[in-house]
Amino acid sequence: MIALKKSAALLTGLNNRTHKHEADRYERAAKTAMTIAIKISDDLLRDSAVRQIVDLCLKANDLKTARILFRAIQAVSIREDVLNDYPILRQ
Repeated sequence: MIALKKSAALLTGLNNRTHKHEADRYERAAKTAMTIAIKISDDLLRDSAVRQIVDLCLKANDLKTARILFRAIQAVSIREDVLNDYPILRQ
């Protein structure tokens, strides 16, 4: 029983480290993508890039950031596509 508890504790520690690593990786990727996207001068291309970042945020369950970025999309067609794919952003 003690060995089982130790194994569970070890696995929990590994899962926490793995989760932290993945969260850090997501944050770095999102920040890099946003930095690149804001430098795009063409409005439609920038909106398309922001849409891809919204996808990334929602796959990582970062609804708060996704909503903020969604509001930055100006192209009606891209906004509609995002809303079709992610109706939760209508709220």
